[in-house]
Amino acid sequence: MAANDWIVWLTEQAGEVFLGLPATGTGDRRFCVLGRLEETDPSGVGVWVDVDFVQELKVPDNTAVKTWEVNPRSCLIRWDYITYVQRGEHSGTIGFTPKESG
Repeated sequence: MAANDWIVWLTEQAGEVFLGLPATGTGDRRFCVLGRLEETDPSGVGVWVDVDFVQELKVPDNTAVKTWEVNPRSCLIRWDYITYVQRGEHSGTIGFTPKESG
């Protein structure tokens, strides 16, 4: 992955809607979209992303539960679906992990 790569974190409800999954509202999972930014939607609705894949991660340890590919890959992700965004290369480990102090 390159410096133009993005990880777009979605709310649980947004991930379910984006992937067409039944709503669970359990609060024990989160979703991230990995891909490249194409452009910001001129109407202000969201951001266009060329999606590599979408992952469902278990909370709190960020264990990957399931991975999806989407077709077509170019997707508009609404601003109100996004909780936060990371830009740049990503490794096989996705998410945030505590750092030991000392």
